[in-house]
Amino acid sequence: MYILITGVLFSSCKPQKGKDEDLPAPSAADFTFERKIDPNDPNDLNTYTFRNTTPGAFITSWDFGGVAKSKNVNETVFFGYKGTYKIKLLASTPGGTTTITKDLVIEENSPYAADFTVEEVDDFTFKVKSTTPNPLTQVFKFANGDSSTTEEASVKFPFAGTYDITLKVNTSKGPSSITRKVTVKKDDESNPDLTNETFRLLTGGREAVNGKTWVLAKVKGSGGNGGRDALVPQWNLALNGPTGPEFENGMLNNEFTFNIRGYQYIPKNTNVTVNWAAANAFFGKNQPDYNDIAYSDPKHTQAPFKLTPVNDTYLGNVYALTILNGSYLGYFENRFTSKIMRITEDSLYVRHGYDEAGLFNNPELDYCVRYFTFVRKK
Repeated sequence: MYILITGVLFSSCKPQKGKDEDLPAPSAADFTFERKIDPNDPNDLNTYTFRNTTPGAFITSWDFGGVAKSKNVNETVFFGYKGTYKIKLLASTPGGTTTITKDLVIEENSPYAADFTVEEVDDFTFKVKSTTPNPLTQVFKFANGDSSTTEEASVKFPFAGTYDITLKVNTSKGPSSITRKVTVKKDDESNPDLTNETFRLLTGGREAVNGKTWVLAKVKGSGGNGGRDALVPQWNLALNGPTGPEFENGMLNNEFTFNIRGYQYIPKNTNVTVNWAAANAFFGKNQPDYNDIAYSDPKHTQAPFKLTPVNDTYLGNVYALTILNGSYLGYFENRFTSKIMRITEDSLYVRHGYDEAGLFNNPELDYCVRYFTFVRKK
């Protein structure tokens, strides 16, 4: 192990005349670190303790090379894998704020770091097995949106391409994760989704190499709200369509692509419309009732989707469209599944449940539904 100081950056506000003119100069940020020795475990060589030694610091902010972040004065961190980690400390003192960055070089992978094997079962199916010793928790995450918390799992990728498989674990030493790639060389011609009409209408089918792109319809009567037993919008957007800055700068300023290859949902950007109550509950806003907002949400990004036939109590047999990994279809109120009420070559009519009074905790208790119409981008 060795360290290299790569840079020290100072920044502070210039003292003002009057009560601030006697402020001291900012103290230079600095820290020490050392390997944490466990006398009962000679194999643990990758755990370090960091100490903020900045004189007079009252605010501490650490970034441990992307492995972890902390606001504690002192922190202990486990580094699972060999490599060079840039350790950054931001420290605020009465005179201002300064930062310092040092390189920490980890020379060997830890035996406690996440690791797994991959076995190719056939052209499309892979079997994975965690080899991490004594994990407290572990989860496999697959590129198609599936996941598993078991030691062994299988996954199928029915389309040609390269796919990520990630294992995240937490051991007594700390958390770590590792990603491996697998390659499928051809499409699975027996995949029933290739001949499913709803899949074809939504994505353009296998022939649409870049998928099929939809935009929110900007016409009267194209969406709205209603009771869950209603089949048409009953209020709000029903008469006016999506209008106002919350839509102009949100959903209407975005595009939504579905590609059957890899079952990927691909929004053009992070611009979304957020329900007023969800904005307050999840994004720290203070919106008055029924005043939705436009928002740039980093979670609204490319993600796998699932299209599943379901029997809905009110709609009968329909398809449920679920977007995974915390992404969603342009309107946020902590709901990630929409029911497809109607789909054609050029229009997509969906609805999802919501419950402002319950603060979006249980979809099963949703008593209202929200409707949107999307049209095919020309």
